[in-house]
Amino acid sequence: SVVFARFAADLGAGWHKVRLEMVGDKMLGKVDDLVAWGASDLFKSPKMSPGFTVGGASAEFRNLTIREATLNPDWEKAQAKLPTPGSKLAAPEKPKGKAKKQD
Repeated sequence: SVVFARFAADLGAGWHKVRLEMVGDKMLGKVDDLVAWGASDLFKSPKMSPGFTVGGASAEFRNLTIREATLNPDWEKAQAKLPTPGSKLAAPEKPKGKAKKQD
Protein backbone atom coordinates (compact mmCIF):
# COMPACT_ATOMS: atom_id res chain seq x y z
CA SER A 1 0.00 0.00 0.00
CA VAL A 2 0.97 3.64 -0.42
CA VAL A 3 0.41 6.20 2.36
CA PHE A 4 0.44 9.88 1.36
CA ALA A 5 -0.54 11.28 4.74
CA ARG A 6 -1.80 10.30 8.16
CA PHE A 7 -3.99 12.75 10.03
CA ALA A 8 -6.85 12.81 12.49
CA ALA A 9 -10.28 13.32 10.97
CA ASP A 10 -13.58 13.71 12.78
CA LEU A 11 -15.75 11.42 10.66
CA GLY A 12 -18.94 11.02 12.63
CA ALA A 13 -21.74 8.62 11.83
CA GLY A 14 -23.64 9.27 8.63
CA TRP A 15 -22.84 9.68 4.96
CA HIS A 16 -19.66 11.35 3.75
CA LYS A 17 -18.75 12.55 0.28
CA VAL A 18 -15.68 10.70 -1.04
CA ARG A 19 -13.90 11.25 -4.33
CA LEU A 20 -10.81 9.49 -5.66
CA GLU A 21 -9.11 10.57 -8.86
CA MET A 22 -6.32 8.44 -10.27
CA VAL A 23 -4.45 8.90 -13.55
CA GLY A 24 -1.11 7.27 -14.30
CA ASP A 25 1.03 7.48 -11.17
CA LYS A 26 -1.02 10.30 -9.58
CA MET A 27 -3.88 10.06 -7.07
CA LEU A 28 -5.98 12.69 -5.32
CA GLY A 29 -8.45 11.77 -2.60
CA LYS A 30 -11.08 13.85 -0.82
CA VAL A 31 -13.34 13.00 2.12
CA ASP A 32 -15.81 15.81 2.73
CA ASP A 33 -13.49 18.86 2.81
CA LEU A 34 -10.24 17.00 3.64
CA VAL A 35 -7.71 16.22 0.92
CA ALA A 36 -4.65 14.02 0.38
CA TRP A 37 -2.67 13.52 -2.82
CA GLY A 38 0.56 12.10 -4.16
CA ALA A 39 2.16 9.82 -6.72
CA SER A 40 3.63 6.33 -6.78
CA ASP A 41 5.04 4.04 -9.46
CA LEU A 42 2.72 1.34 -8.04
CA PHE A 43 -0.22 3.21 -9.57
CA LYS A 44 1.10 2.71 -13.10
CA SER A 45 0.17 -0.99 -13.13
CA PRO A 46 -3.03 -2.06 -14.94
CA LYS A 47 -6.17 -1.83 -12.79
CA MET A 48 -8.32 -4.94 -12.88
CA SER A 49 -10.30 -5.09 -9.63
CA PRO A 50 -10.85 -1.82 -7.77
CA GLY A 51 -11.45 -2.30 -4.06
CA PHE A 52 -11.79 -0.43 -0.79
CA THR A 53 -10.14 -1.34 2.50
CA VAL A 54 -12.38 -0.51 5.44
CA GLY A 55 -11.11 -0.02 8.98
CA GLY A 56 -13.83 -1.36 11.24
CA ALA A 57 -16.64 -3.87 11.00
CA SER A 58 -18.24 -2.71 7.75
CA ALA A 59 -19.06 0.19 5.48
CA GLU A 60 -21.86 1.01 3.06
CA PHE A 61 -21.53 2.81 -0.25
CA ARG A 62 -24.24 4.52 -2.28
CA ASN A 63 -24.13 6.37 -5.59
CA LEU A 64 -20.80 4.70 -6.45
CA THR A 65 -19.50 5.54 -9.92
CA ILE A 66 -16.27 4.37 -11.51
CA ARG A 67 -15.24 5.93 -14.81
CA GLU A 68 -12.18 6.47 -16.95
CA ALA A 69 -10.22 9.62 -16.20
CA THR A 70 -7.75 11.72 -18.15
CA LEU A 71 -5.04 13.91 -16.70
CA ASN A 72 -5.81 17.61 -16.48
CA PRO A 73 -3.31 19.27 -18.84
CA ASP A 74 -2.87 21.99 -16.19
CA TRP A 75 -2.26 19.44 -13.39
CA GLU A 76 1.04 21.03 -12.29
CA LYS A 77 -0.72 24.39 -11.77
CA ALA A 78 -3.69 22.73 -10.02
CA GLN A 79 -1.38 20.69 -7.78
CA ALA A 80 0.51 23.82 -6.74
CA LYS A 81 -2.78 25.27 -5.40
CA LEU A 82 -3.71 22.19 -3.34
CA PRO A 83 -3.35 22.38 0.43
CA THR A 84 -0.90 20.03 2.13
CA PRO A 85 -2.34 16.53 2.62
CA GLY A 86 -4.64 16.45 5.64
CA SER A 87 -5.63 20.11 5.31
CA LYS A 88 -9.13 21.28 4.61
CA LEU A 89 -10.00 22.53 1.16
CA ALA A 90 -10.99 26.17 0.93
CA ALA A 91 -14.68 26.82 0.41
CA PRO A 92 -15.51 27.57 -3.22
CA GLU A 93 -15.70 31.23 -4.09
CA LYS A 94 -19.17 32.69 -4.27
CA PRO A 95 -20.23 33.80 -7.75
CA LYS A 96 -19.68 37.47 -8.45
CA GLY A 97 -22.52 39.71 -9.51
CA LYS A 98 -26.16 39.75 -8.56
CA ALA A 99 -28.31 36.67 -8.72
CA LYS A 100 -31.52 36.90 -10.70
CA LYS A 101 -34.55 37.39 -8.53
CA GLN A 102 -36.83 34.34 -8.41
CA ASP A 103 -40.57 34.93 -8.89
